[in-house]
Amino acid sequence: MDKLTVKSLLEDVASLPVDFAHPNRSLLYSCFWESVNVAGKERKFLTYIPKDLEYCQPCLVVAPPSRHDLLSYLEASGLRVLADQEQLFLFLLVPEEGSWQTDGGDADYMNAVYAAIQQRDFYVTIAGRTNREFPC
Repeated sequence: MDKLTVKSLLEDVASLPVDFAHPNRSLLYSCFWESVNVAGKERKFLTYIPKDLEYCQPCLVVAPPSRHDLLSYLEASGLRVLADQEQLFLFLLVPEEGSWQTDGGDADYMNAVYAAIQQRDFYVTIAGRTNREFPC
């Protein structure tokens, strides 16, 4: 398995070539930073898309423990392996200033990330429930 690095998200995703042999395959794969605006502040989140992932697959949104390096956590936790094996879109949230707000203050951020994920036009996840079972 390749070492994970965060790649730059293309500004013009429409310029990516479509593989007409696999038109339902995501045009992007790897790790990318994305951001949402919450109460006038830009907050980022990490997107992981496995190679050869098809559109309309389930997604998993994870709030990792405070003060963890996200790439290390993605590898050490087994989440990357899970996403690759089960063909999931994976999103890791980033606690502001390294720690989650225990008073529920991060709820707007978490909701904004989920809304942004469902509105993307360069990847398409399944919104809502799925009948798939995952070995956790």
